[in-house]
Amino acid sequence: MGGQILRHVYGKEYAYGFVPMFWMDNENNVPTFFATALLLYAALSLWIVGRALRSAGKPWSGHWLFLAIVFLLLALDEAASLHEMLIDPMQGAVGGTSGIFYFAWIIPALVVVSVLGICYLPFLRAAPRRTRNLMLLAGALYVGGAVGFEILEGLMLGGGAGPSLTLSTLVMLEETAEMLGVIVLAHAALTHLAAEHMLVELELRAGSA
Repeated sequence: MGGQILRHVYGKEYAYGFVPMFWMDNENNVPTFFATALLLYAALSLWIVGRALRSAGKPWSGHWLFLAIVFLLLALDEAASLHEMLIDPMQGAVGGTSGIFYFAWIIPALVVVSVLGICYLPFLRAAPRRTRNLMLLAGALYVGGAVGFEILEGLMLGGGAGPSLTLSTLVMLEETAEMLGVIVLAHAALTHLAAEHMLVELELRAGSA
């Protein structure tokens, strides 16, 4: 955010590379690499949980493994900005977009999130309360950041607003919420793994007693 204050308040567009290198809405810079690493960490955490549950013969392992694949794809998207390729085709398909759908990739994203949410309802109901609450919090942070703040930014840009400190603040909040959501999800996965391993150990001890 310091870079954007330099940019919008003091007119420093470059500042020895500091502004573009640390601006969250740029590609191939420090925030992009950090966000990609977080997504890969979450994918690995989810994969480890899924494999451990499958090895122990526990239910819902497939749901964890599928989520791992989803977050691996999100990491690839973060690194290559693949979702932005959907903007022009979606605008062409619906005859142009404006307002809350200024960024047209939101349309397929909302469809995918809705379908995934419905499919995972039984999984969430069966999950321990702590795991369920953490995963719901992670989803709210990630989707709220990725879609919610993007809608606000679209409303501003669609209304004719140009680059400003307010718009930059929304972008910063969007990216921060996404990162926090990924961190909470990885924490939920590893917390669940610790609890499940404890249950497996108790079951083995009870069976050998």
